[in-house]
Amino acid sequence: MGFVGESVYFSIYAVDQSGNWEKSQSYSYQIVDVLAPNVDISLTSHSSNQTDTLIVELEISDDSEILSALMKYTTDDWGNESELSLTYHDGLWTAQLGIVDSEVTLQYRIVVEDSAHNIYESGIMFYSIVHSYYQTSPLDLVLVAISSGGVGVAAILIILYLRRRPG
Repeated sequence: MGFVGESVYFSIYAVDQSGNWEKSQSYSYQIVDVLAPNVDISLTSHSSNQTDTLIVELEISDDSEILSALMKYTTDDWGNESELSLTYHDGLWTAQLGIVDSEVTLQYRIVVEDSAHNIYESGIMFYSIVHSYYQTSPLDLVLVAISSGGVGVAAILIILYLRRRPG
């Protein structure tokens, strides 16, 4: 058929029952992009420390050039909305978002616009941010304490763990 931006030229031919042919004038139209971009979304965090960043990656396919890719997000049920622009590099649109607090749910939506002004807008999606403060589980600490120093040491470790636990 053709590609977005190309012109297609055509004429109409007709023949009657006697075999007489007639050709119309030439017509043309330009192929336009009427479809929103196709977007695959990925959010990842490479570890679970409070200083982590959340990595946003978009794979976008479209017949037109992409003008913008945005992540609109909130952690307070859309009371305050923030916006993050993604940048294109090596086939991916990416951005990094500093994690604000532990134990929150990030609500976000992705908005992508192409040069034909077609807009992709995801529905609202959710990403739970949970941080692990301890590398060793409390049960492992108790087992180590019992095997090395007895039940009294285990009780002290549990109390210390509960006092240091956030929240």
